[in-house]
Amino acid sequence: MAIDREKVRAARERKGWTQQQAGEAIGAKPTAAKVRWYQIENSTQGNPSLTTLEAVCRALDVGIDELLADDSPAMPRRRIQNRKTPSAAAGSKG
Repeated sequence: MAIDREKVRAARERKGWTQQQAGEAIGAKPTAAKVRWYQIENSTQGNPSLTTLEAVCRALDVGIDELLADDSPAMPRRRIQNRKTPSAAAGSKG
């Protein structure tokens, strides 16, 4: 399963984010965020892990199938939902 780097870049640009902002949105430390996102967009580390790909989809609000290369096998359409953090869930009770 290969991702299309141009589709990742286009989705980031639709959000109006820099590589720094996108890297932080997937949980990279601020000092490494731009480099991490650059690696994702420019294939310097091969395809990202499934965990990283899920984080990318969650941050960009897209389905995995929207980022797949055109020659990748079809996948069922599914959006990755943002998960509530324990602190956010606790704050909503009341």
